Amino acid sequence: MPRLLNLDDIEHRANQALFQDGLTEIFLGLFLLLAGTLLRVHPLLVILSWLAAYGLARLFEPVKRRYIYPRMGFASVPAEKQTRFRDIVGVTALLLLFLVACIPAFRWFLGAESGWNFWSNRFLPAFFGGLLAIGPVSLAMKFGVKRWYGYGAAAVLSGLLVPFLGLESYLDILAVQILLLGAMFLPAGLVLFTRFVRTHPAEGREIPDEEAHRGRE
Repeated sequence: MPRLLNLDDIEHRANQALFQDGLTEIFLGLFLLLAGTLLRVHPLLVILSWLAAYGLARLFEPVKRRYIYPRMGFASVPAEKQTRFRDIVGVTALLLLFLVACIPAFRWFLGAESGWNFWSNRFLPAFFGGLLAIGPVSLAMKFGVKRWYGYGAAAVLSGLLVPFLGLESYLDILAVQILLLGAMFLPAGLVLFTRFVRTHPAEGREIPDEEAHRGRE
């Protein structure tokens, strides 16, 4: 009797396979560690971390051709599951407007100084932690990679606990939040990548640039 294929289950497993190599965690770890370090030096330097992110993404391509594609072939996130850049910008802008609008509200309810202290040292870190959790939780929900729920929970906890470290300013609090998350992502990604390489023997040759480019089309 022929066995019926569960296409939803096949798609679910394929989506999970996209994130089993740990490279996403390694990328985020390096990016967050760089961003947190630059924020501690000067807030405007954080812009450099976004420029560095582009360079990191380019550096990861040879790693994928050497270690990932020969083991699992070329795979990419389905177009219908990709988040559009304009959607990210729109949601971010709305959240920032809400965050700024809370400043006069807290100053009115709690008083000028107390309201500002509560916003900068308690509300802002908690809000930022929740903001950092959106990406991991969204990824976990879209692709069924359960460990990303844990990353999201860690982001939320960072916003609730780091303010109690007694740091001098809200920028220091945000920087430590970012650094802690980066220090979580990077070793987790390295462990996943090492396990992936060891448990998945290479079945093909290294894929040149032109073949990888055709695979994206």
